Amino acid sequence: HGPAVAEWITAHERTLAQLGDAGLSIDLTDDSLTAERDAHIAPLGAAIAEHPSAVMRAELSAMQVAADATVHGVRRSEYATAERQHVTYVEYRDLWVGRLRQFSLDDPEIAELRRGLSQDTGVGRPPENGDLRLSS
Repeated sequence: HGPAVAEWITAHERTLAQLGDAGLSIDLTDDSLTAERDAHIAPLGAAIAEHPSAVMRAELSAMQVAADATVHGVRRSEYATAERQHVTYVEYRDLWVGRLRQFSLDDPEIAELRRGLSQDTGVGRPPENGDLRLSS
């Protein structure tokens, strides 16, 4: 399920980058904002349901829930909640990217994900301290 997890993380990161790049001046009620990410939800759901490790299933589920809560917090202008949820998402994301690196060294999608995450600098690209700054 490595590719499904990597694709969903990449799509979620793009959603966050869109939020940050637009300075939140986009229509947050527009469901097309999360359309790409949501297109990968079924494969991620399968990864969650079918993973042989209960702990890893829980981690994947927690990552997805925290990511969803981040976007919903931004949509409701609850930036403190969005920030807390984003930090939780980042912790699980980093854990899973580490696992994907370990088991998918030759996978070009994992390599692209690593490159993108190594250039993190803003909303959707959290600062080193994990502090998400969302301007209204």
